[in-house]
Amino acid sequence: MSRSQGHPKPKFPISQFDYTVGWICVIPAEYFEATKVFDERYSSDDIVPSRGDQSKYDLGRIGEHDVVINCPAAGTYGQIDAAMVATDMKSTFPAIRFVLLVGIGEGRQ
Repeated sequence: MSRSQGHPKPKFPISQFDYTVGWICVIPAEYFEATKVFDERYSSDDIVPSRGDQSKYDLGRIGEHDVVINCPAAGTYGQIDAAMVATDMKSTFPAIRFVLLVGIGEGRQ
């Protein structure tokens, strides 16, 4: 039976295997704005990162989607390797089907 037929989505994901959307932020300003989009936030205390994954993540729900947002490390202003972050994110959260790179279009000269 689908959710639309009367089975509501659980209030929180059961594990890191429930997240299906990843959101990559390159700069802190993007990260702070991205986390405001959550309809509900979850704790990341029980997340076990995959080997080599140094990223920090914020977890939550946007609509019916369980979403992982990376937190750019201090001092890496705009200097992350998005492909590496996506690979690490997918390794730690293997059910991710989509990874978004959403930016504010801040130009650096």
